[in-house]
Amino acid sequence: MHFLFCFFFALVEAKVTLLREKGKASSISIPLSRTWTRGRQQFYGTISIGSPPQHFRVVFDTGSGNLLVPASTCESSACLAHRSFDPEASETARDVATAEGDVVAGPEDTRDLVQITFGTGSAEGFLVRDRVCLGAACADAVFVSVMEETEEPFLAAPFDGILGLSLPAMSESGAMSLFGSLLASGAVGERAFSFFIGDAGEESELVLGKPLEKHMAGSPVFVEVDQTGGYWQVPLEQIMLDGTSFTVPETRAVFDSGSALIGGPLDVMTSIASEIGLKRDCSNAEELPTLGFVIGGHTFRIAPTEYVAWEGSRCSLLLHAVQLPGPPRIILGHLFLHKYYVSFHLGEETARVGIAVAAHAGAVTTV
Repeated sequence: MHFLFCFFFALVEAKVTLLREKGKASSISIPLSRTWTRGRQQFYGTISIGSPPQHFRVVFDTGSGNLLVPASTCESSACLAHRSFDPEASETARDVATAEGDVVAGPEDTRDLVQITFGTGSAEGFLVRDRVCLGAACADAVFVSVMEETEEPFLAAPFDGILGLSLPAMSESGAMSLFGSLLASGAVGERAFSFFIGDAGEESELVLGKPLEKHMAGSPVFVEVDQTGGYWQVPLEQIMLDGTSFTVPETRAVFDSGSALIGGPLDVMTSIASEIGLKRDCSNAEELPTLGFVIGGHTFRIAPTEYVAWEGSRCSLLLHAVQLPGPPRIILGHLFLHKYYVSFHLGEETARVGIAVAAHAGAVTTV
């Protein structure tokens, strides 16, 4: 039994497309660039901060809630290897005292130092308010100007920072939820965003606003989100391996664009890997069972050709062990988001996700 213990981020760059209905942009389509790190795909993109704009490559991460980029005064090796934000070069930058967005009146005021921990590292810094743009969608927002960050995972990363797209409850405050700020400013026509992760040769993109039907090979299944902790999570009814089912009480499936693989508690991942039974010599790789996740009464299937990675003649399962606080959670990363076009809908009181088979060449239209 062998599977990967990894943590990856998802990420944007290139031109932005606006789709309009009756004169108003219903969708803003932002292309995602693809790169390879440690043998795995990553997707990254560009945002701008300040006036005039300073550009940064960031992870669009539904598993975190804040925007952070290196400060020009940060001396950590990871900061020095990337682009940094210079508030002196922006006419609209303002120092902020607290996460609620209070503007600092003068140099003698006390400022909160914000510390943020990720699966493989951490960062800390002070807060700044400025104009932040994702393509044509712009808002006045509060973000972390990083003063210190760990080498892992930032030093060798192709991105400069992280842009959290979790539910607002995971942000340090409502003022630090960038998607919430975009909605409040009226920059996004519909209270939703979605990811299309393309095959090789296909374009990938983050879509702000109305999900695009061209990315769906069938009708979406909508499931209400359990907003506990700010995760985009839904009840996971069962995990299936062909005819064998695993039922883990009170398990949640978390849709995480900041993770590449499928993750979960060590005991659950070990049980799944054992049941899959991939041999070390990979001789049975073409005979493995289909992995399925039962959500909202529908089974969303991942074929063995999709959850087994090859490097020459060696193979491994694209599963990793990760333990989040609270009830058991199964992380559905890029591996799932490639097979299924997932849209994230943030209502005034409730939230939901839509899951449709992604419109790749040869995609089966039903789940």
